[in-house]
Amino acid sequence: MASSIKKARTEDESMVGFIHGLSPVKISKKNSRYFDATLQTGRQEYHRLVVFGPEKHKVFEQAAIAKTPVKLSKVKKSISYSDPNGFDVLCSTASDVQVVDNLQFFFRAPPTAGTMTVASVLALGPKQHINAVRVKILPGGIQSKLVPVDGVMRELKQFRVCDPTGVTRLTMWEDKILLVELSHSYEIRNVTTRRCGEQTVLTSTPSTTLTEIQDVGEPDKLEPYGDGGDLAKVCGRVSAVQIGAKQHCVRCRASQAQFSCKCTSHRCERCRMLQRAESYRVLYSGTVVVVSDGQENTATLTNSALSRFVAEHMGGVATDSEAIEEKLISVDEVELEVNSSQVVMSLTLGQGTGAAGEQAQGSEVGLTEEVQLAFHSFGDFEV
Repeated sequence: MASSIKKARTEDESMVGFIHGLSPVKISKKNSRYFDATLQTGRQEYHRLVVFGPEKHKVFEQAAIAKTPVKLSKVKKSISYSDPNGFDVLCSTASDVQVVDNLQFFFRAPPTAGTMTVASVLALGPKQHINAVRVKILPGGIQSKLVPVDGVMRELKQFRVCDPTGVTRLTMWEDKILLVELSHSYEIRNVTTRRCGEQTVLTSTPSTTLTEIQDVGEPDKLEPYGDGGDLAKVCGRVSAVQIGAKQHCVRCRASQAQFSCKCTSHRCERCRMLQRAESYRVLYSGTVVVVSDGQENTATLTNSALSRFVAEHMGGVATDSEAIEEKLISVDEVELEVNSSQVVMSLTLGQGTGAAGEQAQGSEVGLTEEVQLAFHSFGDFEV
């Protein structure tokens, strides 16, 4: 993301053009409020526009909806990481926005505004907004990670995705992981590009949506891909477990330390917005110790694995973490699949527990429609 304090190429100047792809107001890692869009400054010339003035969002929204050209004064050009030969346009609270008469070029949506193919995505640079892409989720090559974001460990999962034109990767965060099933095809809207080595990959955003569609197909030649490491199976009885269930703001993604489930509303401890209590999203985390063959095995429980477990065995979304702990420690046997980082990929009740073979795995077991609605998107993060 462009920064309001990043050194700009030039002094304040003016630019005219059309507004495309306006985002909602966001909150940066440094707690600054901003929004971005694409500024069309020529027939086929586009630049990323970043506005550090949330009070101007309504004006930009009206111009974008009406397809009205605007003049931006007191803006700066900044080095663009997404287009090395171009530049980003930065607006501050001091910048002016005015409607202007017709320009010498017409309103024309940027190339990324329609539904793109994987081949088209691979040709883009980083930090490009993709309106829609239709892909198939491939088995194999799945990577689960826990990464620190604002001092809190967050879960992400990387999937291989394809269409007949190519293959790339898709990163999904937290509760969005629950909406993806292997070997299914989706139309995915509002994602962005990032660079991973020499390849352009996709990552979800706070406004990302998924709609399941018919199989989009695969490339003629699809190379097999391993999981990047064998999963270890651990079967035994839970000897110790610690689970946290925290509410998170859907607007700024902040964890809430003083949330009361008995109240009908709650003021976010970060963005200070008063919101209905049910609008906050529950995210799980935890640690489990399983005794197998006389040895203790400690693993990290992820939100996706615990959410599946709660959905399958506790009737939906549970905010009582102690109830989940008691459920796990009371059964005779559990089966875990863990990766090389000791992160739980699946959680299964063992034989003789009354629910044998039922899994709580993020990408292989479908949720009921009600539970999917409960897990709708609340936000994503940049690492």
